[in-house]
Amino acid sequence: RCEKGHILVGQDTELDTSPRRVNMDWAVKLDKPAFIGREALVRTARLPDERRLFGFTMEGPAPLEGSVIRPVGGAADDVIGHVTSSWNSPLFGHAVLMGWQKRAPHADVVEIDGREAHVSPVPFYDPEGARARL
Repeated sequence: RCEKGHILVGQDTELDTSPRRVNMDWAVKLDKPAFIGREALVRTARLPDERRLFGFTMEGPAPLEGSVIRPVGGAADDVIGHVTSSWNSPLFGHAVLMGWQKRAPHADVVEIDGREAHVSPVPFYDPEGARARL
């Protein structure tokens, strides 16, 4: 699930999560004339993009879900997000994880559990979905 970037509602989402915040704008067509929730999505699309769900990769064991995300070299109380899902990927040989990051501009390199983590495009594996069409 994590390698394919599939989110788990309730684990990778928050109360005010929108498709934009989880990088799934493609799932909603705002040019459709009407659907339930359309006005709320149009309204939230005008708000500043302060929090977003990102994919991360890092060496070593996967951090625990709920681990704090800090800027590299940041103070202990300088929290910019938290890990929502993490997995030790046998396919890649390193940890892949998803987590919320706040405070735009969003950092490309962060610190989780005292180790460096790099923002990575999601899905981590088979972004074109070619394996599903074999």
